[in-house]
Parts: sequence; C-alpha cells; structure tokens
Amino acid sequence: MSRSHTPGRFGQDAQTTCHQTDDEFEDSELGEWWNLVREDEDHWALSQGSLVVALQSGDLRGAGNDARNILLQDANTDWTIESMLQLPDGPLTRMMQCGLIAYQDDDNYVTLIFKTTSSFQFGPTGFSMGYDASVQLAYEVEGAEYTIARVDVGDLLKEDRQVELKLEKKGSSYAGSCSIGGNDLELNESVHSVLSDIRAGLLTCEGQAPRSYLPFRTDRPRTEPEGIEIRYDYFRISSSGMQ
Repeated sequence: MSRSHTPGRFGQDAQTTCHQTDDEFEDSELGEWWNLVREDEDHWALSQGSLVVALQSGDLRGAGNDARNILLQDANTDWTIESMLQLPDGPLTRMMQCGLIAYQDDDNYVTLIFKTTSSFQFGPTGFSMGYDASVQLAYEVEGAEYTIARVDVGDLLKEDRQVELKLEKKGSSYAGSCSIGGNDLELNESVHSVLSDIRAGLLTCEGQAPRSYLPFRTDRPRTEPEGIEIRYDYFRISSSGMQ
C-alpha cells in the first residue's frame, strides 16, 4: 500500500500543533496537523476520498503498546469527534479494533471503537470459532483497561457495513454513540478519565485475546491479518471550549 505524504512522527522529536481540524481525506496529502504513532508507511494510504488503513497485529491494551498507524491531532479542549468507517465485505477477524481515540500515551486513553471478540458458536455441525461484533466505550489508566459500555451490532452488520461513531468530551467525561444503517445507538454509560496533553484521532489494529480466552491465548504466536482494510470517510472535530 502506497502513501501520499509523511506526516510528523509522534514522540520526543515531533513538532505538535494546536490545530483542531476536520479532514474529509479528499486531498492527495495528509494534513500537517496529523501525527502517526508507530507509522508503518506500507499499510496506510489516501484513496478515493478515504483514509485506508490495513489491519495489522498490535494492541494498546495492557502491556501490548505496539499498535501501529494511530492517527492523532492536538485536542486539548472540550470537543466532539466523529468518523464513519467502512468495514470490508466478507468475514472479519476475531479481535479487530477500529474507531475513535482520545490519547495521552499508550497507557492512558479513551476509545470508542468497533470491536470483534472471539467466541464459540454452535451450529448444525457442532461448535466452531466465530466472533461477536460490538461498539465499545473503554478507557485505560496506567496500563489497566476497563470497558464501560457496549452495544452489540452483529445483526445490523448483515445489512450495512458502514459504522458512524461519535465521541464527546466535556471536562473529564467522555460519552459515545454510534449509528449503523440509520439505527442510532446510545452507549448508556460515560467514562470519567483525567488525561493530559490530549490528542484525538483514529485507532486501527488487530489485538490479542486475553489469556482467559482459550483457545485464543496471548502466548500463542500472532499472525498478521491479510487483505483487510478499513476505510475512514472523514474525521470531524468541533471544539466547545478550553480546559
């Protein structure tokens, strides 16, 4: 996968800005207000009015901290961020995570993401490995992750693979909602998390199952997902005040 531009790297050498900027991903280059955490230039591109990110193994949960191509911009205000992602046709992987993130660092963040989770399913031929699909609001503090709310969306995906996500920040409170095929879904709980030097953007990765999820243990060798791309049609941010 070829890319159109090298945005600033996130880290000690990154030159961060104070911009909060919408992006419809229609330009030939990614805006200078963006930074990529652990950029892998062969696995993202701007194409046909979308940001296309190839799913790769990696995670932020716990001690993982190896998710790649996390796209971020400065967001140290109260705000609402929105994006619409297009899931690929066909089978999905069993631990994919894609959507919105408010990020301080790898161990402190809030996410509103579409997520699949490994599960056993019973059919005419017996048990088989499958996945449950949901939108989840979660946060991590000092490396410990907590899922606050989730809505199951597996049945809705049978009709529509476009997922709209909205995450709203007011002070230290974060609330999320989503829409699939015109069905608006609220996540009934909110996250309270005090983050500093916040950046907001998009997370795309294929995580690992917890050790308790046999037979999907994290000590098994990970394999790279192949040929699965997530298309983001836009990223919009509207500021509502300063912290």
